[in-house]
Amino acid sequence: MAGNSSSEALVFEADAQVMALTAVGWDAFLERKGSTGAAGQAIFKDIFQSEPMMKELFKKDISVRFMMGVKLLLEAHENRAELGLRAEKLALQHVSVAMSRFHVDVFKLSIVRVVQAELGDAMPAPFSEGIGALLVFMGSVCRSTRQLYKNRFDILSSSWKIVKGGHALDETQVRAMLEDENGEQDSESPASVARPEETNKRGKEAAAPTNEANMSHEARTNRMRLSDIQVPRTYNEMFRFNASVMGFEGKAWMDDVLESFDDMVTNAASPTRLQEECKVLALCLGLQRGGWP
Repeated sequence: MAGNSSSEALVFEADAQVMALTAVGWDAFLERKGSTGAAGQAIFKDIFQSEPMMKELFKKDISVRFMMGVKLLLEAHENRAELGLRAEKLALQHVSVAMSRFHVDVFKLSIVRVVQAELGDAMPAPFSEGIGALLVFMGSVCRSTRQLYKNRFDILSSSWKIVKGGHALDETQVRAMLEDENGEQDSESPASVARPEETNKRGKEAAAPTNEANMSHEARTNRMRLSDIQVPRTYNEMFRFNASVMGFEGKAWMDDVLESFDDMVTNAASPTRLQEECKVLALCLGLQRGGWP
């Protein structure tokens, strides 16, 4: 796994035989319920009945997604590297959920209770141990993943608030930076480099004031040119400025992208919502006449 993987330092420790029997019990439960959806709804019904506060954590029906996620993890229990990758992918899909050990315990108790009620004595003896180990591991990956990306989302959120507030860029600093950049370019311009043939002292002395005069003139020209530049001072202005530089000025689809940025950035920490916003933008772009770009 990658060096910054959230699951790299987490180790899934469970007996292979225990996990194999857990997978058998899980498949038997799904078969008894008739469908993944019915099995998931039974588990979440028990969760919400035992802990009503859990409804605030899952405002949308994710029962099918949850069941599919458990199945994916169980299928990879023999390959710990693959298990870690799958757990991290699932954690990224739920990075907006603040999963605690309490939540993990609630899931474990409800799953064991529902499966046992459905299978009775047919439920494998180590099922509780295996499903518990899997959920604890998944919960740990969720927490570490959320912590890993929390600071990044916070920076993105705070930066975007500044952008939405219309705070202007510091024009003085921008101009100073541009002047410094032009100054560095001037110091390396052909006019400031002594030619090889100018070897006698008189030639060098004669060239020096000429070069100095040329540099002063260029510096004055640069300052005059900078004073005419309309420096973009807001995000929208910078966006349109860059669009014109890239040859996209006047393209209607660029306005669609600009208008969609707020919804995408403010929902960056919610992968499902972010995906929805990207799909909306894709539909808008698809309606543009003449295509894009």
